[in-house]
Amino acid sequence: MRWGRIGATLVLGASTLGAAPPAADPAHLTGRVRAWRRAHEPAILREFADLLSLPNLASDAANIGRNADRIVTMLRQRGLSARLLDGRGGPPPVYGELVAPGARRTVLIYAHYDGQPVDANAWASPPWMPVLRDGPVEEGGREVSLESLPSAVPGEWRLYARSTGDDKAPIIGVLAALDALKAAGRAPTVNLKLFFEGEEEAGSPHMAEVLDANRETLRADLWLLCDGPVHQSRRMQVFFGARGETDVELTVYGPRRALHSGHYGNWAPNPAVLLAHLVAGLRDEDGRVLVPGFYDDVRPPTEAERQAASAVPDVEGALRHDLALAATEAGGARLPERILLPALNVRGLASGHVGASATNSIPTEAQASIDIRLVPDQTPENVRSRIEAHLRARGYTVVHEVPDLEARRTQPRIVRLVWGGGYPAARTSMDLPASRAVVKVLEDALGAPVVRMPTLGGSVPMYLFQQKTGSTVIGLPIANHDDNQHAANENLRLQNLWDGIEAYAAILSGLDAAWEERPPSVAERVERVQNGLLLPVVIQGQPLRAMKLADRMTHYHVPGVSIAVIHEGAIEWTRGFGSMSVNGSPVTPDTLFQAGSISKPVAAMAALRLVQEGKLDLDADVNLYLKAWTLPSNELTEKKKVTIRGLLSHTAGLTIHGFPGYAAGQPVPAVVQVLDGKEPANTKPVRVDILPGSQYRYSGGGYTVLQQLLADVTGKPFPRFMEEKILQPLQMAHSTYEQPLPANRANQAATPYGSKGEPVPGGPHTYPEMAAAGLWSTSADLARFAIGLQNALGGKSSLLSESTAREMVTPVLDGYGLGLGVQGSGPTLRFSHGGSDEGFESFFLAYAGTGNGAVVMTNGQQGSPLAMEIVRAIAREYGWPDLQPRERTIATIDPAIYDTYAGTYEIAPGNTFELSRAGEKLLVNSPGAETSELYPESRVRFFVLGLDVQLEFSLDEAGAATGVKLHGDGWEATARKIK
Repeated sequence: MRWGRIGATLVLGASTLGAAPPAADPAHLTGRVRAWRRAHEPAILREFADLLSLPNLASDAANIGRNADRIVTMLRQRGLSARLLDGRGGPPPVYGELVAPGARRTVLIYAHYDGQPVDANAWASPPWMPVLRDGPVEEGGREVSLESLPSAVPGEWRLYARSTGDDKAPIIGVLAALDALKAAGRAPTVNLKLFFEGEEEAGSPHMAEVLDANRETLRADLWLLCDGPVHQSRRMQVFFGARGETDVELTVYGPRRALHSGHYGNWAPNPAVLLAHLVAGLRDEDGRVLVPGFYDDVRPPTEAERQAASAVPDVEGALRHDLALAATEAGGARLPERILLPALNVRGLASGHVGASATNSIPTEAQASIDIRLVPDQTPENVRSRIEAHLRARGYTVVHEVPDLEARRTQPRIVRLVWGGGYPAARTSMDLPASRAVVKVLEDALGAPVVRMPTLGGSVPMYLFQQKTGSTVIGLPIANHDDNQHAANENLRLQNLWDGIEAYAAILSGLDAAWEERPPSVAERVERVQNGLLLPVVIQGQPLRAMKLADRMTHYHVPGVSIAVIHEGAIEWTRGFGSMSVNGSPVTPDTLFQAGSISKPVAAMAALRLVQEGKLDLDADVNLYLKAWTLPSNELTEKKKVTIRGLLSHTAGLTIHGFPGYAAGQPVPAVVQVLDGKEPANTKPVRVDILPGSQYRYSGGGYTVLQQLLADVTGKPFPRFMEEKILQPLQMAHSTYEQPLPANRANQAATPYGSKGEPVPGGPHTYPEMAAAGLWSTSADLARFAIGLQNALGGKSSLLSESTAREMVTPVLDGYGLGLGVQGSGPTLRFSHGGSDEGFESFFLAYAGTGNGAVVMTNGQQGSPLAMEIVRAIAREYGWPDLQPRERTIATIDPAIYDTYAGTYEIAPGNTFELSRAGEKLLVNSPGAETSELYPESRVRFFVLGLDVQLEFSLDEAGAATGVKLHGDGWEATARKIK
């Protein structure tokens, strides 16, 4: 039975919507939309039923085409320009467009008009014969004729048919909203595009091609993804992300034919038992996935996302009651928190027979069907790789085709994996102007708070829309949560449709006014960073002066720079600037730089992994682990032993601040020779000359002791150990501790330059002190290291436990933790490290809780101040809470006092700087850095414009300087005057 093509009866007035009148009160407009809807409910439902009566399987070309044609007609009746797009081999997407005169923004609404396959016998009524009931069919809801509806149709009634909720409801909802606005004398304030897909339930196999072919047509400032249900509380829901998905079919094998369980039981392997153990090894009873590295790529939720998840209405108790569940996983953790995590679900197991069909036999094979839900930064490819590696580690031979008998005879455990396609997760920042505008418009219009879900539990190809269009994508579903989506007796609760009409009307009429300026693109951010370098200090009364990166690179004689920016737990961008060598090839994101002392925190993380595994004790005497060399004892070590904690935190009392490396052609010593200061080593012996644990003193020597210790404990060369323990798990694919850099990678490496721009003779130095200074890396790889630690701090990593990660960023002395400098607290807690090898200087920092950070690598000996200027530009662009220029005041003092300050000052053996007077100026010079002027804040306290550091002089009774204390951002150091 059909109800006629009555859509035209809903369209009022002229064929097109005119320009919008001045903005009206949102609640008042919602009232007018509601009044129109109440007067037209029977007509809305009949038009909806007419659309639902068309079978809509994507594989049914004839009927899916009828659906598409019908929707085009419905759009044109409302004055939209509408047409079918080329489906690139699949059903045609329906495209409609309505231009709003003077509109500044464009909103695209996505839905799909295809549905899931049906088992008609399981339905209470034919799936494509819409039936209205006065309640849920499970509760005895009675049929109501669509031909004789009351003028006001109760919201608790339900319409039953395939695709009522998933996903034709948004189609009728947005068109009814346009009709209601027309009747109210209102027009959309945004340009409207409609994009209705015809094969979503088939996995959208042609969507990427369709998007590529229609990139300009589908360009919009905002995509509203109208697929899925509202919250279980029945409140309107906006979702900002969707989990990705992949799946796999597993088969394990037993005997080639079923065997008598009495004759062969306990002898022939039972594939059902093998499968049970295999599946149990993939996840535990609380849903924790046990595959090593599974959580390594997981991006931690932002603070805004955590707060939104906490604010979601609590429906767990009602759900447990409704679903007859006495308990839920993870100790009763809340559902919104759980769907922020990836999940591995066993959707089916099959082997042998049960019940009346059971036989006393050993089956020939056993099968499991598994789906895996992914969260941002996980990819189907990485998940597949880790699961297969896990199975191999458990003794299975992994195959992807049916194994032949010879393979089954020679391989004791075979598992066949057949992977589905899948796609990654996506998540839109809840802090974007568009995100805030959508929520505000809905709450203002509906008069009630909406549920803000950081991510939808289900999987929709949201990532594809983001990737292909570059648009902001937000979800606005309207279907009821209990709509039997994908199952028999799919239905739509009518109140959800009524609410949806009001929601769409509010978006179309009010979004422009609520929308602030669009968020900047990555390209715009990069450009502002390039042109916004900042000194650490601004003199009071003077304007803040932004500088260009190219100019500052010239100023510091730095040929090349590589930058990576971490935003909300992911690398947002990485760029190369300048050249690998003067007049050479350009720096790219893959260009290698020596990381210098940033080698230390990476090595520290590897040591802490061994601590976690019980192979090391942080507080044990290092000589318990050292074999090829032991640390000489003296009266200081008799009082207190040197520990691994002391090595990592520079509190072991060990000598040797840093290492100069070995120029090309020079003999390179073994690590033991470095530790004992024996030729050809170019540094003194590494020895204890301060009581261990009594003070912080930076010591590359201590990390060289650590390097020897790690090699002795593991029996592996240090570069190989680091590759296995850190670089591979964190996907630092370009990085290596090999010294010197292998010849086949030399063309990937930048050339080092001195402080005046002169090339380092012979090229990069070799550093046998690898843990202290030997890492070759890229800015993106170091960003992955920082993200790995951020993930661990959020409890989202199998690399380090949260407690171990917390210990790593807890200061031991003077703002230094276990391998890292640590500054700030709470939301401003950050960890960082700088690095300097001959002709290379780098710096990285990352915030522990916000998922933000930056890495800068350079091939110039004056790269450190340049790196900090870049970091300040990034901090300003991204609104970080600190790292902004400090305002200082210049005091007037007698320059004659500068004569008493002039001299050489020593922070540690080999680490000195010079102060000198030049007329009425006091100048500071340290090896490898430009000469800078010191500005007085008082008689004894000075600052430098180019460094975020203050110098405070210590004076003797005669007023002569005896030393100086350096105050930095979260650190202090003391230098004594030696001449």
